Amino acid sequence: MSGDVPLWFDASPLERDRSVVRRLGALKPGGKEGKGTGDGDDVIRAFAAANGLDYRAAVGLDVPDAPQLPGLHFVHRCKDVVATRTEPYVELGNLGPKLMIGDNFEPHRGGYIAVRHGLPLPHVYLDAGKFGALSPKNVVAAAITVASFFDESAGGDDDSPLGKFRKAAPRLDLGRGKLNFTARCPKDEADRARALLTGEPLAIANDIATSFDLELCDSWLFAYNNYGEVSTTHADVWAWVFSTASRMIDLVHALAELMPPGTTVAAPGRDLPIYTTRHVERPSRVEGSLKFLKRSR
Repeated sequence: MSGDVPLWFDASPLERDRSVVRRLGALKPGGKEGKGTGDGDDVIRAFAAANGLDYRAAVGLDVPDAPQLPGLHFVHRCKDVVATRTEPYVELGNLGPKLMIGDNFEPHRGGYIAVRHGLPLPHVYLDAGKFGALSPKNVVAAAITVASFFDESAGGDDDSPLGKFRKAAPRLDLGRGKLNFTARCPKDEADRARALLTGEPLAIANDIATSFDLELCDSWLFAYNNYGEVSTTHADVWAWVFSTASRMIDLVHALAELMPPGTTVAAPGRDLPIYTTRHVERPSRVEGSLKFLKRSR
């Protein structure tokens, strides 16, 4: 993508260090280029620094002094985490253990985007269509692998936080329009959720759900990638992820407009190094890899 459209962020560390990662990756166990492991994390660290962002190799319950996220998928250590230094706090990283086999027969993780804001939101999970925007050639592979990825591996079974939430929270009816997701919400928060997920907020959420599950959770907004890692050494993936994070910030602004009278918390600013008004489509490398995805056993 970077060769076709000028990027609004500095991608030079990704390209400059790629050859180094390839060479060292052949010598160092686990050092595979492009997956955010081994020497690849040095590239992502340099990329973060070049764009005024912080980098952590890992965050999670067992990592001292690391921010803790309240979303339903954060039950394992997250890897290659990049975050803003100023408000609004935006964090992007790779979820949990490696669980899938990709086109290069290496394990893959899922990915996430987290946006912290000041709005008091109901707890709603938008379960995206797992292969809603894929090209026809990938539908079969996506149906077999991606549809079951989060269900079986990252929180869909009955004993996981997401599984328990799905079991306890009924489906939320948001109207007759064509939606890319199924919404779930606790009964006591359903009216408030329906009042917010309408008009512009619903349209933005529906657009994000072509590739991501969404979770509204009090003062946090989370997006979970169904197609693999978001923190990589590929500029086109970062463009897609930063654009999605920008749409999440836009969603917070749209939700703020629908807050009931008396709500005094303002929506977060948009003057972040990652923010863009552009809509970036999911990269072909992300969609194309689904052709070969298999679940690891």
